[in-house]
Amino acid sequence: MTTAIPGRWHIPPAIEAAAVRAPGASADRLARIAGLDEERAAESLAFLAGYAPGVLDAILTATEPCLDDLLPPDEDALEPYCTRCAAKAGVFIARGSDWLHYSGNPENGTAEPFDADHAPVIGWRPVAGGAAIVAF
Repeated sequence: MTTAIPGRWHIPPAIEAAAVRAPGASADRLARIAGLDEERAAESLAFLAGYAPGVLDAILTATEPCLDDLLPPDEDALEPYCTRCAAKAGVFIARGSDWLHYSGNPENGTAEPFDADHAPVIGWRPVAGGAAIVAF
């Protein structure tokens, strides 16, 4: 039979735990994490999900792989376009904050909005030969 020992485990409130800054403990924490087996790591994350869900959300977002990790620089640049008609689309700050269709090239100053008889339905596609410019 398991005996409950009062005060054996102290689990501080999440706000208190988040403020703990033990000097020199970072290396120890990293070593403990590295030593976790798969089941214990999953249990630890499940506990964190209930104990401090906002912290877990921040962790998952911060460690999410992104295209920059998978492709060489600038090969993953994307530009906005209209998925209805395939025209280029952008936000022309001088004309408000709405997306507009445009023709021309923003890099050489020839980008010009035009009326396509429908509001742009924005999608993102790879940029051919350069970095994307999304607002001008």
